[in-house]
Amino acid sequence: MSKIIITVPKDSKKWKLSGVGTRNKSFATPASLFNWLEKRFRVRSLREKMSVKVKYDYGTNESLLSNNSSYLLYTLACFLKDYLSKEMLDIKYKKYKQNE
Repeated sequence: MSKIIITVPKDSKKWKLSGVGTRNKSFATPASLFNWLEKRFRVRSLREKMSVKVKYDYGTNESLLSNNSSYLLYTLACFLKDYLSKEMLDIKYKKYKQNE
């Protein structure tokens, strides 16, 4: 079981990503983080179950365990809805809701 942990920055710091089997990564925007995970999931099939955990300054959200990358990306889009553009959200919701 693996966890993808995303830390939402306070102020205007970088977005942090950990737990993907690589070193901790930093991203300037939530869109770049989402796109990186999307590419990573396409290249690497999910053999083991994973969950997505987003840490905010006021609490956390965590998905259920799954090896379905569409479910994990849809859930992540939901968790980051306040940080991603409406256009990007509409595309991602449509793309991953169909495949869930």
